[in-house]
Amino acid sequence: MDPLYTIPIVVCGGLVLWSACSIATGRHAVENARYTVARTYPGFEVRSHPSHVIASYNYNSPDMKAASSGAFRSLAGFIFGGNRARTGSGSQSISMTSPVQIQPNGESSHLVSFVLPSKFSSVDQVPLPLDDRVKLVLIPRGFSAVRSLKMTLGERLSSEKFKQEAAALLRDVSAAGLRLGSEPPTQLSYDPPWTPFFLQRNEVSVGLEDGDGDSKKLPK
Repeated sequence: MDPLYTIPIVVCGGLVLWSACSIATGRHAVENARYTVARTYPGFEVRSHPSHVIASYNYNSPDMKAASSGAFRSLAGFIFGGNRARTGSGSQSISMTSPVQIQPNGESSHLVSFVLPSKFSSVDQVPLPLDDRVKLVLIPRGFSAVRSLKMTLGERLSSEKFKQEAAALLRDVSAAGLRLGSEPPTQLSYDPPWTPFFLQRNEVSVGLEDGDGDSKKLPK
């Protein structure tokens, strides 16, 4: 075969294989955090989510990428057996879920969180982390405003890109007449880092004050 044609075929084949492996090991292969879309607005949608348990690690770094990498190791260690049963002995392996949540916490740290599988309806059902820096928290049922976070090659977990998109989301939410909650915006990353950037699903989310689950109260 003419080398002029061989190289594009090999490159395309590699991209297809890379994409297929990423899909097989990414968000499509794990449980995704549950939600329903309550209403759609220009540039974002409002989601209603049920109560759920998260495992969080507050990592001291102003850089989102560094914080995500540093906290991920401890959180992954917790779900893959770095825990102890609340009764009896032994540890428990907990399934990975999607997305990973990364939230700026002041100027110098980020709160990185895993949403635990939906079978855990309360903190008391979750085994205790061996690493006391991993915290278990029950997030109550509520509303959030979410928009897609489009990224180009090299922008994954970019602090500057996130700040720009978060500011745009806050402006749109306020313009729609919705009331913001007290928590800062959060990045939702649904895919592992080896996923091609054009297949990644990333979002920016912010909680809303009206969290009683009644979509009829949302402005049209």
